[in-house]
Amino acid sequence: MPDLTDNSVIVIDHAQAAYLATKHLIEAGCKKIAHVTTHVNHSIYAEKYAGYKKALLESDKKLKEELLIFEDLSSIESGKNVAAHILKMNKRPDGLFFENDSSAAGCIASLKKQGSIFRRI
Repeated sequence: MPDLTDNSVIVIDHAQAAYLATKHLIEAGCKKIAHVTTHVNHSIYAEKYAGYKKALLESDKKLKEELLIFEDLSSIESGKNVAAHILKMNKRPDGLFFENDSSAAGCIASLKKQGSIFRRI
């Protein structure tokens, strides 16, 4: 690792961030929180998944495979794909944890357009 003593460095604890976001949703009353992600085999996404999973398990919630939604997440359009997936689910989530803002925005806009009602937490 290079010597960074004379440099400013910002390090993000992705696992802790995901844990806190998921815990916030749980504390707000969400019971079925979907995790919208891409490949969990990449380190950042694996860390976020670990934080999501930790928050669920600490709150005695089961990790449900149907609440893991995999998508490209490269654009607003990918968020629209997630919304289409959610609308087809028999038991829809009441909370969403997204990997990025652009896909979350696309999903929310699409769900609103389809008449889905959700509360902002």
